Amino acid sequence: MVWTGFPAGARARRGAAAVGGGAAELAKHAYSMAIDVPGFGASRTRDRFELHHATQKVARFVQEHNLQDSILVSHSIGSTVAAILAATPGMRFRRSILVSGTLFRATRVAQRPWRMLTGGSLGLAVAAQFLVGVIPVTAAARRLLAASRMVRWASLWPFVAAPHRLDPMTVVQALEGSGSPTVLRILLDAHRIDFEAIMHAIPHPVDLVWGSRDRLINADDVGTAVELCKIANQYEISDCGHWPMIERTAELVSLFVRWGLDESGNP
Repeated sequence: MVWTGFPAGARARRGAAAVGGGAAELAKHAYSMAIDVPGFGASRTRDRFELHHATQKVARFVQEHNLQDSILVSHSIGSTVAAILAATPGMRFRRSILVSGTLFRATRVAQRPWRMLTGGSLGLAVAAQFLVGVIPVTAAARRLLAASRMVRWASLWPFVAAPHRLDPMTVVQALEGSGSPTVLRILLDAHRIDFEAIMHAIPHPVDLVWGSRDRLINADDVGTAVELCKIANQYEISDCGHWPMIERTAELVSLFVRWGLDESGNP
C-alpha cells in the first residue's frame, strides 16, 4: 500500500504509523509506505506549492522504488494528488482507496472563497479546515491539546465527530508536523483545479470510505464519485468525521485489508 495525504507529519516516514494503532495489524497483510505530499509534514518547504509539480515528485519516488501493483490510499485533499498520480503514464496501481476524498462540493466552495461566508454549514466547515490547516502545530500546541478537552473540541471540531472522545496521545502523535502555509496556496490555486475531470481520469477501480458526520461530504458527493469513477466499494463509517484513521482506526484498517485482498476489484 502507498499512502498519500494522511495527517501523520514526520511519523509518515516510518510507514503505516499514519493509521495509528492499527499499523501492526495492517502490517500482517501488506507492506505499507507512507509519503508526505510535498509541502506538508516533514517535507514542508518555503518553495511555492504547485499541484502537478508535487505529483511529479511523488511519481518519481514511486518509480525509483519500483512500486508496482500497489494499492494507492489517500485522504482528503491528498486524493487530488493521488488521482493525478493514478492517471500518470507509467504508474501501475491495482486500485485506489479514497478516504474522505470525495470533496466535490467543498472544492466548489474553495474555488469561490466568498462562498465560505454564504455557503452555510459547508462554507463554515471549509473555512475552518483552511484556517486551522494553515497553522503549524508546535510541540507546545500539541501538549495543550493533550491536556485540555476544551481545547481539543475548539480546534478539532471541523475534523472529527467527537473531539472529546479522542485519545489525547493519539491526537499528539497524529498532529506531529501538521499544519502548513501550503494550505493557503492550495486555496489560492483552487480555481485552477478541475476536480471532477481529475477524478474521472483514474483508470482503475476505486473504493470510497467516509464518515457519516463528515462536515465536508454528503450523499451528493458520493453520488458524483459513483458517476465519474469506477467504484468497486463504498462504505460509510458511522459516528465519524473527516479523520477516520484517528477516529475509527481499527474499522478503517479492516476495510483496507478486505479490499486490498480483493484483487478482482469487485465488491
